[in-house]
Amino acid sequence: MTRDRLAAAVVYEPITIGGRVYKHRYEIQHKYNMDRNVVASNIAHGLPYEEVDGEIYINEHDLHRYFSGEIGDKE
Repeated sequence: MTRDRLAAAVVYEPITIGGRVYKHRYEIQHKYNMDRNVVASNIAHGLPYEEVDGEIYINEHDLHRYFSGEIGDKE
């Protein structure tokens, strides 16, 4: 079993920051069938995220806005 699959088996509760709900990157990766390199690349190109205790959390609304081109790199 890959490291991502093992990590995805761990349950991470969503967190709320500033009234916005963020889901752990493993949940986002699994739900949208992305691997860790895709998530890292998206973050490097402007996908907003929050880091809590060394873990990355992403707001799904921001994810949709990023993929629709509303936010992030325009290149």
